[in-house]
Amino acid sequence: MMKYHFACTLIYILLVTCSANKTIKDNIMIDGFLLNRGFQKILLNRNSVGHFILTVFYDDNPFKVILDTGASSTIFDIDFVRSLNVPLEQATFTGGGVGTSQAQVFQMPVKKIRIGTLVIRHVQPYAMSIAHINQALTERNSDKVEGVLGSDILTAYHAIIDYKNDHLYLLNQSSK
Repeated sequence: MMKYHFACTLIYILLVTCSANKTIKDNIMIDGFLLNRGFQKILLNRNSVGHFILTVFYDDNPFKVILDTGASSTIFDIDFVRSLNVPLEQATFTGGGVGTSQAQVFQMPVKKIRIGTLVIRHVQPYAMSIAHINQALTERNSDKVEGVLGSDILTAYHAIIDYKNDHLYLLNQSSK
């Protein structure tokens, strides 16, 4: 599977970089190449700061999340999770990141997580305070988020980010 992902990524990079004058035809070719190999395309939006934002559904509840390739885990805002009456269990470790360290982390029950039409399986969701993230966003006149899509899902689903066209491609595991 790793060789397959590497080959897809390499071909994608070659397709993107071979021509300085990318055309709509090139974008369609890249899009078709990935979709024909089982990738799902998810439209990304940018907030006023330039971060990618998308909606992730946890047990059919929508969460507006920021895509963060540097985050090791996908997390949801503890206050938002509690407002949905999701049962939580304190994790045996603490979390951190830019702007915080030693934050309490809680495990959420493993339920259905969905991004677009793609159902995410076998990923442990976590909850913690993301007040520091939302404070930084509001200080820059950007909307708050309810979570962070991290590299646990991005890696497991062989993510490819099309920065030019604001798309995220995730490999549908059931298609392989």
